[in-house]
Amino acid sequence: YHQVLSELYTERFFAYQRRWCEEHGANYGGHLWQNWPWGLAAGVLWQPDPLRTLAAMGVPGVDWTCGAGRIPVSELKMAASAAVLGGRSRTLIEAFGGLGPVWTYEQLKWLVHWYFANGIDLLILHLCYLNPDEGTAGIIHPTIFWQTPQWRHYHVYNDYVGRLSELVQAGRRQAPVAVLYPTATVWAQTVYPEGVWPKPPGNPLPPLSELDRLRAH
Repeated sequence: YHQVLSELYTERFFAYQRRWCEEHGANYGGHLWQNWPWGLAAGVLWQPDPLRTLAAMGVPGVDWTCGAGRIPVSELKMAASAAVLGGRSRTLIEAFGGLGPVWTYEQLKWLVHWYFANGIDLLILHLCYLNPDEGTAGIIHPTIFWQTPQWRHYHVYNDYVGRLSELVQAGRRQAPVAVLYPTATVWAQTVYPEGVWPKPPGNPLPPLSELDRLRAH
């Protein structure tokens, strides 16, 4: 069931859109619903086969909404691995979600170094509101816009990221060690309560002992 679902989901949606974009001279990329904070195995609860689906994109990517916190290596390597499996040359991250209105260029510089050192080569800024008081903008969305005094220097940071991105793209990935993503194992061990598909993070699934064991590794 999960394999058929994954194949159809990937081919009829992601691969289809990628081919359309390629035929019209555009890149197609993005990210899936993420694995964190439940660990690698839990990603299969939200996407039947994350690596297969990401590999079908033109530019596989990940998302990070914990501000200046360090994204786990497993998240970044997911996109990098999908790029290799799909024969893609680039990977992306939607960055700085959750950063809020208080940040420094030292933080942003450190973050992009961490992203690029672990397989990402294209940085996409999370959306910013025109009005920082709108909704939860001041808490969730980064305020990297005219409202903050650092904005006048942002072009310098962008130029730096662009040069760094070009250098990383010119490199070649080296992966001497393979790590098994336990897709089929999680498929076999997953039991949805009351037949309900996984619920959003605000109402997480009850812990499953097998997933906890896999996550510990």
